[in-house]
Amino acid sequence: MGADQNLIRAAAQLGPKPFDYSGIMKGISAIGQYISTKKAIANEVMAQGQKAFQSVPSEVFEGKYGDYNLDFVTSAKQEYFNANQIIAKSPAFTKKYKNAVKTINNIKTVLEKNKAGLIKWEQIQNDVLNGNLFTNVSAGIGSEANNRLLDIVTNSQTGTLNESITFTNDGIYFYDDELEKNINIDDILLGYKGKSKDLVKSSDNFLSIVEKYGEKSAKNNDPFDQKAVKTEINSIVDKLGATSLDDIRSFAYDFSYGDQGTYVQSQSDSIIQITDQELLKQNPEKDPSTIDQIKKNLLADAYSFNNASELEAGLKKWLFDIVQDKHLNTEGGESEGGSIKLDWTGQDNTAVYLKSQEIPKIVEGIKGKTTFTVDGTRFKFLNNQWVWDANGEFEPVTGAEGQNYNYEDGSNDALSYRLGNNKRIVEAFKNNELPVKKKKQG
Repeated sequence: MGADQNLIRAAAQLGPKPFDYSGIMKGISAIGQYISTKKAIANEVMAQGQKAFQSVPSEVFEGKYGDYNLDFVTSAKQEYFNANQIIAKSPAFTKKYKNAVKTINNIKTVLEKNKAGLIKWEQIQNDVLNGNLFTNVSAGIGSEANNRLLDIVTNSQTGTLNESITFTNDGIYFYDDELEKNINIDDILLGYKGKSKDLVKSSDNFLSIVEKYGEKSAKNNDPFDQKAVKTEINSIVDKLGATSLDDIRSFAYDFSYGDQGTYVQSQSDSIIQITDQELLKQNPEKDPSTIDQIKKNLLADAYSFNNASELEAGLKKWLFDIVQDKHLNTEGGESEGGSIKLDWTGQDNTAVYLKSQEIPKIVEGIKGKTTFTVDGTRFKFLNNQWVWDANGEFEPVTGAEGQNYNYEDGSNDALSYRLGNNKRIVEAFKNNELPVKKKKQG
């Protein structure tokens, strides 16, 4: 089915609209509204399939810069003719002859640059429409690049970009009315972000981590292996970063996990420092699709090389939290007659087990900061910390150290870790008034 021609014609009338830069939100709102409209048109155009292009679009000489381009070419031809006349009439050793040869060579170079630019422009359009540049675009593409990509798609029907082409001594340029500047053909796709070629593989690898350390580990009553999880998550992200920052960006913007969505979607409030409610309040006249596009633009423009380390650290923490939450929220099985094996040995160097019937008293002891017992090992709250008699006398509950964390001895985190991060026990700490000694990031 062909595109809606009324919609296509409407695109031609969607003249570039200058942004109001008096406030950043106004500017972003303008972009959002513009892009959301273009997207509908672009999708219609893409539905038509392959389009044929001519190296020299008619709009180059018939559009708003047509007269300028005609003057450029005709002037070049006239200069070329005049120089040939001089060559025909002047001895080769004269300065006039040499200057004429130089003029002809310069004109040839200029015309070849513009011809090459038009051929490249044709190829870019074919790559966009017939390849996967449009369908494989990452959600992390910036608003400016996204806007231009959509213009390239719709240009086959509207000729809007063709009309903005100008011939120059350095090759063809596109005048961007929105940005009020010339764009070189070599920069027409500057800022384009496609989905990482390793996105599927990296996503599968992470889901395997969730299954292994989150779900299976919990069902087997194994303690949550923070060190192993962080090591494997670091490996995934670091491999992506070894290729390019764009691959990390793609994972952050394009990998979606359950109801959380992508990393940037789940962390949107903290990333762009504005809530959906505030965004609606600042743009009361905008429709929901435009508001959504504004938010996407803000998120897409949030990360660059300047804050790449911030993106990487935030992404790693988000992935780690997913695995940890999976472990905490998966019910474990029972062993040793209804008991769970814990990560320490008792006074007689035997394995310690958390018995199901002990959990209510442990929860009560944690909430009330009173003494409780786990398989013969006593715990109590003393001098603003948790202590145990695992070694025959009371001393702070031993914490845990890893590559990127350190649970301090005697802390709530240390006790939770030693008790296998049992879901019911972890929940008991939520209402505990003892300040949690925070993890120290290494």
